[in-house]
Amino acid sequence: MDLRSLELIAAVCQAGSLSAAARSLQISQPALSKGIGHIERELGLRLVGRSGGTARPTALGEFVAARAEPLLQAATSLTREIQHHLQGESGRLIIAAGPATRVHPLRSVIRRTAAAYPGLRIETRQVRGPEAARGVAEGLYDIAITNPETAEPYRDLIRVKLFEDRLAAIGRAA
Repeated sequence: MDLRSLELIAAVCQAGSLSAAARSLQISQPALSKGIGHIERELGLRLVGRSGGTARPTALGEFVAARAEPLLQAATSLTREIQHHLQGESGRLIIAAGPATRVHPLRSVIRRTAAAYPGLRIETRQVRGPEAARGVAEGLYDIAITNPETAEPYRDLIRVKLFEDRLAAIGRAA
């Protein structure tokens, strides 16, 4: 038995009749009847009782539908999660950062990323500069916030400037 079969049975039980179930599934009533008949032949059981031009779920049909409901909900949830994952809206992101970048820039990056992708689980790792680039290159971290110089040995890594630095070095003239 497949998920579509379970969906047909659950729809009949929820709607209470074949015609109402067919409308809710947006299929024809003959197509629904044929699908139910196929399931009943496959299982060797009567899931829908037919009499006097009406069709209603049997007790066994109700039992199957009740057991099918959590499976159908899980399948729907899984489909939604896969779509979100493919669109980059869920999953896990590991960000490596040094002690200084954890204070201001990292908070800002996490806040903006979490707002844009609410299903994304963000984790951080505090590392020293050279460890950050090496960790990204080795797949330990997804991204790192660090000085561009630490990525020099790893030419295949993508570099994106996040902030304009407002710091300046000052000194006395000789």
